[in-house]
Amino acid sequence: MKHLIAITVACVLLVGMVGCTTTQKGALGGATLGGLAGGIIGHNNDGKTAEGAAIGAVAGGLLGGLGGHYLENEKDKAREEGYEAGRREAGTTQSTSTGVTKSVYQSDYK
Repeated sequence: MKHLIAITVACVLLVGMVGCTTTQKGALGGATLGGLAGGIIGHNNDGKTAEGAAIGAVAGGLLGGLGGHYLENEKDKAREEGYEAGRREAGTTQSTSTGVTKSVYQSDYK
């Protein structure tokens, strides 16, 4: 019965990650895995399952959150670089004195 409860709680936590950011997913996933690993380690060390699970959940949450934050920053940086490269490739628009907008490409200035 205890295993069924643990599996149910783990599934609920994983399903809860659907609308989360990458940082939140990392923290929640790390806390879940850290809690499970800490509980197993604590149980094997004089039966201190709850203490091991708590320590593992905190450590896993911190490490998972840091990893998720790093990945989120890298994704944002790649998106910005892609946006800038696309903008340079496509050119920008410039208004003329008559109000007509024309496309200006870098090749126009060579």
